[in-house]
Amino acid sequence: MPSIVIQTSRALSKEDHTALQEFTSAMVVKGEMSSERVMDEVSLFLHSLERKSPEVAETKPASNGEKNLNGHKIMLVDDDLRNTFALSKALQGLDLEVVIADNGQSALDRLEEESGIELVLMDVMMP
Repeated sequence: MPSIVIQTSRALSKEDHTALQEFTSAMVVKGEMSSERVMDEVSLFLHSLERKSPEVAETKPASNGEKNLNGHKIMLVDDDLRNTFALSKALQGLDLEVVIADNGQSALDRLEEESGIELVLMDVMMP
């Protein structure tokens, strides 16, 4: 199961938060700095993979302080084309391979079709 970062503009009740916490270690509330926070969560997650995986560390050149996320694949799920466009461009700028889905069923289908997806970024407010 890939890791999941949840981004939402809805105020979550304690019950909602508890239920979602089972599936994610990061939740980002949409706001002024939410895009940067999502990028930080993705970067932290992918860099944690590099630390855990010695074979990844051996195949990647040493970093000179810049983020090197080349070779990692994530899925972006959002029904708002503006969000998908902006986030996918930013993530591709970090050398990430981005798989896009516009609804939950499409995301599940793509997860079965695509191998190597390490992280799912999903808008939790989709219908």
